[in-house]
Amino acid sequence: DIGALEQDAMLSTGQFLKSFNVRTEAFGDWLRGERARLSGLAERLFELTAQSALQAGDGPCALIAAEKLVALDPLREDWQRLLIQVYAKFRGRHRALAHAREVFALLKRDLDVAPEPETIALLAQIRQGTATPLVPDTATLLTA
Repeated sequence: DIGALEQDAMLSTGQFLKSFNVRTEAFGDWLRGERARLSGLAERLFELTAQSALQAGDGPCALIAAEKLVALDPLREDWQRLLIQVYAKFRGRHRALAHAREVFALLKRDLDVAPEPETIALLAQIRQGTATPLVPDTATLLTA
């Protein structure tokens, strides 16, 4: 249900107990584990929400979820591709290509790597106006 996904995604507001600090090793271990677990859940939620909203044509929801997803890890190129797709569909080809240039610069500056072949192929499709969402089956994401 895209509405439920959207509502859940909007509730995610950041790191679990971000400013809470107890100086015991056992609590610190537990807190790190919980943060990692909840971060993973947030990542899956934003990805699933963005993909579902993209498929459903819900631009505002897709934009918010994809932007939140990329904010979690700007170096995840697969997430950047998803955001580029969302921009292409809901903000236009020029916005998508502008964001792609930003991603290329980020990858070069921070990792000294070129974009993946999938990203290059997506941009070629966007330039030609033939881009179709590269979105996996959402049922697969739910069970992953």
